[in-house]
Amino acid sequence: MTDNQLYVEGELLDLDDASHESFYPTFQANDRSKPESIQSSFTPEVSLPGSQRNHRLLGQAGTGQETAGTPYRRLQASLVCGGIEVLPFAILILKGYRGGRYHVQLVGGNKRWIEALNRPDGKPKLLSELDLSRYNHEWTPANIIARLSYDYFEQHGYGYEVYDRGKEVDLDTIDPYSLYPSISARLVWEQLLLESGFAATDLTTEPIFNQLNIPTAKPYSFSEDFREARGLVAGWRYQDGRMFRRYSEFGPVVWFWNYVDQAPYQNPTEADFSNHQYTVSTLGFYSLSASLEVVLSCAPSPARGEVSAKVAIQVNGNQVGTPGEIRVGNYTKTTLVAKAERILLQPGDVVRVIFQGDEWQTFGGWPTNPFWQVGTSRPFIVMSDGRIVDAPIPYNPNLFRIDIVNQFRIELLAEWPRGGIISLSDWLPAEMTQLEFVKCIFQLLNATVQTDLYSPTIYISTGERVLANVGRALDWSAKLDRSTGAEGLPERETEYRFGDYAQRNELRWKEDDTVAKGYGDGAILIEDESLPAVGALAELPFSASQPSQALGGFLKILGYKRRDPNPAVAAEYDTLNPLPRLVLRPDNLLFNIGVVTNPDRPPNTPAQVTRVTTAASYFASAAAPFDLSAERTILPRFWGDLKAILKGARHLKEYFRLTPRDIAELDFAIPIWCAPLGDYFLVSAVREYSSNQSVQCEIVRLHPTLIPPPTLGTGQEFYSDEFFGPEFW
Repeated sequence: MTDNQLYVEGELLDLDDASHESFYPTFQANDRSKPESIQSSFTPEVSLPGSQRNHRLLGQAGTGQETAGTPYRRLQASLVCGGIEVLPFAILILKGYRGGRYHVQLVGGNKRWIEALNRPDGKPKLLSELDLSRYNHEWTPANIIARLSYDYFEQHGYGYEVYDRGKEVDLDTIDPYSLYPSISARLVWEQLLLESGFAATDLTTEPIFNQLNIPTAKPYSFSEDFREARGLVAGWRYQDGRMFRRYSEFGPVVWFWNYVDQAPYQNPTEADFSNHQYTVSTLGFYSLSASLEVVLSCAPSPARGEVSAKVAIQVNGNQVGTPGEIRVGNYTKTTLVAKAERILLQPGDVVRVIFQGDEWQTFGGWPTNPFWQVGTSRPFIVMSDGRIVDAPIPYNPNLFRIDIVNQFRIELLAEWPRGGIISLSDWLPAEMTQLEFVKCIFQLLNATVQTDLYSPTIYISTGERVLANVGRALDWSAKLDRSTGAEGLPERETEYRFGDYAQRNELRWKEDDTVAKGYGDGAILIEDESLPAVGALAELPFSASQPSQALGGFLKILGYKRRDPNPAVAAEYDTLNPLPRLVLRPDNLLFNIGVVTNPDRPPNTPAQVTRVTTAASYFASAAAPFDLSAERTILPRFWGDLKAILKGARHLKEYFRLTPRDIAELDFAIPIWCAPLGDYFLVSAVREYSSNQSVQCEIVRLHPTLIPPPTLGTGQEFYSDEFFGPEFW
């Protein structure tokens, strides 16, 4: 029996012989066969006796009277082997209760941090959920220009940048509203750590990471749900037979929209609609429209005089847009429509519709018997429960009718408004999770990630550091257990293949229709004809960025495409959908540009320009000390350890005598030396650890021609009395 103890929420759970025999945790954080993922330590499913203590600590889940939703929560747990915590701060998952026993599983290591990147409901947090509100600012020319400078970005970790987005740009008179925020990966990383409650190895010592930059690929816009909550579709309900009628001219009447209860009508939930008018809650561009079906006439004999009707939209009492109006000298039935497209409204603005009828002296006199009417007693009935039905019901003064054509519509447009408050998190890739961002950084750097057993700290070693650590290799020669025989160890295994790699293993940037296929990608090649021809190391969630031909020295992130390339034809553009981008901020690629400070100036007013020295980010450059080309920089610089693993691959499953201290101090980024095997290895996983028996370790050889000259470090000793129990199997 092993000497295990399991604590949950600080209290000791009851274990029996069956529990002890199944508590064999697997430790992993460096499975190079799965470069697309981050691994965590775990135990198999373990059964615990249904004792009174366990019932209490596990919320009575086995009695059918569970409390506080314990089966659906992750409980903080700690596994102790041989007096040493080998899985402290683990997560206990309660899977069920069968045969009088609880069935649980422990997960730990990196899982603790991954859990911190999730919401309380278990769903992954988005990058856009990070709190970067301390950087909020108004989207104005002054603020944009101030944040364009090279120095501002270096000091604050974000700013504005120039990109070729598909529209014509003059670098001496740039429209500031064509510029969007860019945010350093460092700023995002530091905020993510802060909110997750973890600390990490300082990645800013790695120049590539320190210069990673996330430019806006697609400008932030209001979401459909956000817009719908501010949208209005109002109608006019009236008692049967009591239409709006006038027999002489009348001044502007605020139209009494009074129905928003049922579809197709809509009452805004995030704006106020009352007293027949709409009060704006959100700065933005709006589309406004109002329509009324009107009957108007004057006596045809004698043929003199005319009548007119007008529907108009007012904002704060002032007419905006185009009114709907008509002037006639006889009976006419028509629909008048007033519109105001893409009008910028401020919070507190009041929008209403007015209706007006006038008499006109023409043909030698004033009109005879002028008449105006709104409401036609169409067969649309508003039932007592608010439903609108199309029913041929005759006149009934107890019914209410509604004419579908009479509507007042307000729609918030998706476009981000000038003067709006820029929240940086909104301008990060909209659907990207925090975990996807983290994995991308780790894949770029080919990082080994290991969460400290005893503190909320993440240790990160890039691929180049792992190879450099050969000089610190631990000597596990004496720990190797080569026992054989009926009561010895299971047969050892050696495979001459590792993972699901191919002859060509590609690291790919995400495909974007606006970028040449394969641009920025690279591959690790293996000389083994038995392998598949092509495979993927990983596909990064960002796309590559190519240099602009139109703006020399700058990158292009195409959001627009000119419909007709002929420069003699007035420019019209189709909107494109570029994918998220990751680029590098340079130290010395600087440009002096001119930015217009009065972009909303009246016609024929000269542009005022401010000069700014700004940096132009880059993606791939043979002239730079490093870039984001997988072929030129990323794979040669950071993926050397995988190359050393895959050349003449040897994947071994050997048994080693490991103490609890070995497990507590296990660092997957430090290779081991094993003299009986004659090579240096990386530990990929420690399977089902027990403190009183040899344990299977998956190790992969580092090819001797691809590693630096080693110098053995500490860890060569082995003391049998560190084990608890006399036998190994």
